[in-house]
Amino acid sequence: MSALRGLEQVCEGAAEEVMSVWSMRTLLWVSALTPLLLFVSSSPAPAHEPQGVILFDTEGVTSPAEGAAGLNPGEKVVTLVVRSVRSLRGAVLTHEAPVAISQRLATLQLPGEAARLVDPYDGKSPAAIDLGPLEAGSPVILQFAESWAEGTGGVVSFTVEAVMPDGKVLHEAYGQVVGTPGQKPVIHDGLIEFPAHELPPETKP
Repeated sequence: MSALRGLEQVCEGAAEEVMSVWSMRTLLWVSALTPLLLFVSSSPAPAHEPQGVILFDTEGVTSPAEGAAGLNPGEKVVTLVVRSVRSLRGAVLTHEAPVAISQRLATLQLPGEAARLVDPYDGKSPAAIDLGPLEAGSPVILQFAESWAEGTGGVVSFTVEAVMPDGKVLHEAYGQVVGTPGQKPVIHDGLIEFPAHELPPETKP
């Protein structure tokens, strides 16, 4: 019995020694890790830059008031308001429309000026419109006339290029859905089916 008791004491002593070593290693590991955790917790969060310098605002495609200046009967309107969060110089807006859409700039209103009509030939897509200097927060209002055949449409684009105060060239764009882009679906047995897209025939060089 005495031999068995002695063996138990030896085992308990060894276990205590192992636990002491493990506790010491754990303490050292936590001590080494603590400065790193403090550094991470005290590091500043990354800043989020704004989405863009140019802000585009529109109500989409709308129907103009009857007899609105610069618009023909049956034309729809996209009124685009352009603002810059910083003062820029040499701003130019380019607008383009797909083949299915006839788009032209009908009126232009620069900050501090009255809206003016734009010649239909000069405003027809694709066209580049000189906006001049843009003061921060001052709106430029452009009214585009849109027309398309029933069941057709696409995405028209508006791109602004300007020079920033540091001399860098800014390039930002905005797209607007006009009409009904894509193939018109067909309802068959309660399911909506889209006709297969036909690829243009390959042309030999």
